[in-house]
Amino acid sequence: MSISSTLLLQKLQEVISKGKDNHELLHKTSIHNPWFTLSQTQNALESWENSLASYKSNEWLKRESIDTIEFAQKSVGLILAGNIPLVGLHDVICTILVGHKAIVKLSSQDSILMKWVLEEVIKSLPILNERIILTEGLMKNADAYIGTGSNNSARYFEQYFKDKPHIIRKNRNSVALIEEDYTDQELVDVGKDVFSYFGMGCRNVTHLFLPQNFDFSRLYQAWESHNEIIHHHKYANNYTYHKAILLMNLDKHLDNGFLMLVEREQISSPVAMLGYSFYSNKNDALEKISQQIESIQCVATRNVDSIPQAVAFGKTQEPNLWDYADGINTISFLKNI
Repeated sequence: MSISSTLLLQKLQEVISKGKDNHELLHKTSIHNPWFTLSQTQNALESWENSLASYKSNEWLKRESIDTIEFAQKSVGLILAGNIPLVGLHDVICTILVGHKAIVKLSSQDSILMKWVLEEVIKSLPILNERIILTEGLMKNADAYIGTGSNNSARYFEQYFKDKPHIIRKNRNSVALIEEDYTDQELVDVGKDVFSYFGMGCRNVTHLFLPQNFDFSRLYQAWESHNEIIHHHKYANNYTYHKAILLMNLDKHLDNGFLMLVEREQISSPVAMLGYSFYSNKNDALEKISQQIESIQCVATRNVDSIPQAVAFGKTQEPNLWDYADGINTISFLKNI
């Protein structure tokens, strides 16, 4: 059995486009997971729709030398994350493109939208009915595994799947490098990287590398358009909780009423908080980034050609199909199991 890889991605884009206008689906999704608001879920669907545009998807297929999908007998267990809408879809697509069977364990946080997308794709291409299998139990008999979770769950996955080929993804965060001659527009763009999906994605910026004498008033002004975020009850709960801890511990911090900024070296930050550190010169900043590169998903920066894993400001949550998580080429892994 075989199908065209172009046809698969075309049908998937059609499903994604239909989902944007399915208000019942979007409402059910937001009720099930309040973090997946109408606007955030539509943003995710629009991002996927753009990624699957023919000129982009054809470029990806050309890079990976995939034309016709020849279905094989191997199966791949996929343990999907659910921190942002449809975050695990890329692993499913890669598995099918290579010709393997995808045994999918949905995240409880993204079980409505993801399930709908996969079921609609199967309806459009019935040949996938036996190639995409949703499961709730343990996956003991797959030929390979791809799992995404916390650092704690990753240790469990590593042990559980140690005898089979696997990709196990741990916690990662993204950072932004602001140069000394930064512009107001760059600060506005970084705001998108910080606040999209409430900052819960591994591609969301959680730490700023700032030049000495950085003017925080310009930052506050650039990000004022995001002040409505504090009206989301789960975000507000995080803001209140972490602010109380900072106050009780007498920790120095900056607060604009909807985001706290804390000077710290670690790049991870909880929801409603953003870390920052100063650098003396650009080489100093690059050295700090390189020391933590194994924990960094991407670097938002002006000069995308000079830094590994670099992404333009405002684009961290708009990855291309060939921007593989953790820098591991999923297609290559799947071709070689």
